[in-house]
Amino acid sequence: QSPPSYKRPRMNLDYNLGEIVYLITDPEVKPRMVNRIQLSGSGLMYCLILGAEEESWHYNYELTSTRILCEGL
Repeated sequence: QSPPSYKRPRMNLDYNLGEIVYLITDPEVKPRMVNRIQLSGSGLMYCLILGAEEESWHYNYELTSTRILCEGL
């Protein structure tokens, strides 16, 4: 008898690994790259890298793939 087959759950990602995104609250509108994606108890989190050293974790509602200039922040 063959072992049971398991299906991988499919997740809809707003952003993919390697994609360039922007923080909607960043007045300098610096491009960041999605480096890691983590599923936590409160949802998906995206690890973004900026340059060689700086990384930060964010939820999808903090990000956009469109460069938007923030004024007055």
